Amino acid sequence: MTTFTINNLVRKNILQLQPYTSYRDQQNPENPVLLDANESPFGTYNRYPDSTQKKLKIKLAEYKNISPDCIAVGNGSDELIDLIIRIFCEPKKRFHSGDESFICDVWILCHYQ
Repeated sequence: MTTFTINNLVRKNILQLQPYTSYRDQQNPENPVLLDANESPFGTYNRYPDSTQKKLKIKLAEYKNISPDCIAVGNGSDELIDLIIRIFCEPKKRFHSGDESFICDVWILCHYQ
């Protein structure tokens, strides 16, 4: 009997991608201002937010008693639906999304195929 793993459903080219890492992820510096990243040394809100949402994922994981690796965070349901389709569905293949409850389903599928 084969053990289920989500990676069996993920497109092969997606599994081969290298995740994005920023300088802050690699070096963990003490509050530097990264001028090449258009950050300002002035003011309170002068930095880009964490692109990997580490703190949020850790807090959610603690709250739900699961691993932070099990949490996906996006900018609304449209972005998460788009990512799910791009990760699991092959281009030019048929896809059925049930009822069209989200208009973004139709838009994403029309542009993806």
